[in-house]
Amino acid sequence: FTGKILNYLCFNNGYHSIHHMYPGRHWALLEHDHKTRLVGKIHPNLDVDNILEYIWRQFVFPGIRVDFLGNKVPIVDDGPDQPRFYATTE
Repeated sequence: FTGKILNYLCFNNGYHSIHHMYPGRHWALLEHDHKTRLVGKIHPNLDVDNILEYIWRQFVFPGIRVDFLGNKVPIVDDGPDQPRFYATTE
């Protein structure tokens, strides 16, 4: 997420991909590196400015699961969930 407010508050955490390419790079330089090295090389749907807009689109409205290309993601029913806690000590 490349929005100014989120990245200001989170030390440019929205430029996480470029951080993994250059892990020792100072966080203040990540925006420039993202623009010069990644923009145009990654799918535009993955380069989102606003995290709140993304959350709204993905989870609230229209509320259907889609991949980054906009294709519906099938939800597979693979049975009941495993219990998180067990009655006995293991």
